[in-house]
Amino acid sequence: MENRIETVLVSSDRPRRRGRRSVECLDSGRGRGGHVRRRRLYRRLRLRAALRPHRCIARAQCPRRPHFIACDPPGGEWLDFHSFTAAAAAAPPPAAVAPDDECNIIYSSGTTALPKGIVHTHACRMRWATEAAIALRYRSGCRTLCSLGLFSNISWVAMLATILVGGTIVLMRSFGSRAALALIETERVTHGAFVPVQLERMLADPQHREFRTASLETIMCCGSPLPAAVKLGFAREFDCNLIELYGLTKD
Repeated sequence: MENRIETVLVSSDRPRRRGRRSVECLDSGRGRGGHVRRRRLYRRLRLRAALRPHRCIARAQCPRRPHFIACDPPGGEWLDFHSFTAAAAAAPPPAAVAPDDECNIIYSSGTTALPKGIVHTHACRMRWATEAAIALRYRSGCRTLCSLGLFSNISWVAMLATILVGGTIVLMRSFGSRAALALIETERVTHGAFVPVQLERMLADPQHREFRTASLETIMCCGSPLPAAVKLGFAREFDCNLIELYGLTKD
């Protein structure tokens, strides 16, 4: 496939040096995984020459004071999620989404290769959800514990697979080994997505055998190498399938 460069501009009204405003130019290659190539800053006088070889596909004007949305906002620039959604129009936005449209960019630290940003299409995400649901034995009655940030691709894989089969997602605001064990017991969690240090802490918790965790069926672990002692110990102590995955960001 021929590698084609597309350019996205994000202009800011914040003066940088000597009162000049700048434009950020994000170049992303659309061949072999769509890895983000370069990020550059231009003064407006250089912009026309810089864009001549490219095709501008989007331009967004960033506000001087950006806003953030949260369920329990601390105030200031933060907006309340429930108020924000209540003020939205009842009708869905008139946006058509095609399978080959871009869905997200996942930034990888490069566990299996170099650091990069990977562009996923909607079709790619659907394939990932289907394959993960099969590989990780998701089913309609599954109850998945998500204890990582929802921006993480590990969470995306677990959540989309659960939604695909019609399961239930149990969210943790922040991870704690004993709190996770308590949720597994009270919510009858069957599946979960974790990084190695989380499994290590649950296994090392001196009270882990006091919790009823027999509901666990399959646990996914990824993000960094899983020590053999933790892998064997967790599967033995919690009597569940433990599957270690690599390359979750790849198409």
